[in-house]
Amino acid sequence: MKGRATFSEQEATELRAAFAALSRARRDGDRARAKALRDSLRAVPFYISDWARDEQGFEPSDFERLVDDGSIQITA
Repeated sequence: MKGRATFSEQEATELRAAFAALSRARRDGDRARAKALRDSLRAVPFYISDWARDEQGFEPSDFERLVDDGSIQITA
């Protein structure tokens, strides 16, 4: 794993916003915007490749599923 599995509430809020924007960029075919958003995720550090192994991408619901099942922790 290159990234972390524990994030603050603030980081989680920023990650959620980035995932939503990344989903929109993919849907719109905006590859440059998608790359910039992935780079911003890596700065946290959050690496989609730590959690997704297929070409489906990583959706906001994937993050919530990982939080719900305890794979990712959100701290106060």
